[in-house]
Amino acid sequence: MVGYANRTTEEGGGGMSGKNDFLAKISAAKAVGFQAGLVSGRQQILDMMTLVLCDPEIMGSNILDKDSLPKVVEGIDEYIKKYELAWVKHNETDHVQSQLDKNLAEVYGEKLKDSFHVRYPYAPEYDYVKGKWI
Repeated sequence: MVGYANRTTEEGGGGMSGKNDFLAKISAAKAVGFQAGLVSGRQQILDMMTLVLCDPEIMGSNILDKDSLPKVVEGIDEYIKKYELAWVKHNETDHVQSQLDKNLAEVYGEKLKDSFHVRYPYAPEYDYVKGKWI
């Protein structure tokens, strides 16, 4: 189970043109930092979720057994891979973001009040009027 979140995300679009080495290095450093935060955050969520789902004080008699827990973690890992483009600049970012909202709305119904960009204010968003990422 440990290490499910350790994977890379391919970022598309929005890169540096390579004309300025300093800016290219800064951009590369930012990308590495972003990727490190993404991987660490994913692993932290999986670790904390594992502890919660096995804690009888939190879950009562609904705790997951050692056979069920890996299935849940593997399922979460699959969803992470399915929606990972929602948080990077890519030509499918807006589609993946809206698909995530749609699928969450099917689960939560009226209780899902906030759209993707309200829940994730720092996620990339493409402005089709201006033709650039905001």
